[in-house]
Amino acid sequence: NDLKSFVLHLSENPERISEGHAGVGSQTHAMCTMLLATINAKVIRVAYRSTAQAVNGVATFSTLAINKTGTYKITASDGTLTTIASGNIVVVPGVATQLLFQAAPTTGTAGVVLATAVKVAVADALGNVVTSDTSTVNLSIATGPGTFTGSSTVSVAAVSGVATFNNLALNTAGKYTLGASDGSLTSATSGTLTINASTATQLVLLQTPAATATAGVALSPAAKVAVEDKFGNLVTAATPVTLTLSSGAFSTGSATITANT
Repeated sequence: NDLKSFVLHLSENPERISEGHAGVGSQTHAMCTMLLATINAKVIRVAYRSTAQAVNGVATFSTLAINKTGTYKITASDGTLTTIASGNIVVVPGVATQLLFQAAPTTGTAGVVLATAVKVAVADALGNVVTSDTSTVNLSIATGPGTFTGSSTVSVAAVSGVATFNNLALNTAGKYTLGASDGSLTSATSGTLTINASTATQLVLLQTPAATATAGVALSPAAKVAVEDKFGNLVTAATPVTLTLSSGAFSTGSATITANT
């Protein structure tokens, strides 16, 4: 709806948005290049139909380039003249220069293998997957409170240019970003991954009142009880916790008192 939203959309979807221009060196190509450099965004750049003035009956297109891999044909037209088409032109990726996250989960549960496998592509400078690449990609925690579990495989050889990590798990709840590296290639960082606590399994006394107290005066400091999963993560869903006095009654007249987390 506005430029700010557009820039945010580009940053959250690297190498997924197509940008069309009239050919390398054209005004639209130059303007788009300046914009993308200013906002540090990566898109799929596609050159659309181009025109050239015939000289001595021959039109020469010397700056044609195609940034996206694939199989193409070029069609030539001129007014009412019969169009002609070239044979297939196969565009292959350039030299591997960077890593790109193709797939990454956004949520998960502590101690459970991430439902969405992480996929990291080895790509050329234009974001094309280098399908011949079989190098090893290493995954790490870029930011976050914990580490991968010992059973997680964090070094995987690329297959057809893509490394797939399908048994990743983390035990510590919190927000993470993942990092991918592969030798001298430009590394990549994922979006935010939120790991939620598992099912509540235990109570932990975080704070207990002092060993001595005065009759009729509130116990100090206040008793605090945490509800945790088996990994020690706080389970934030509201749940009632009941305290029971060993003998007698609290000032309320009852031997128990309940509070919600």
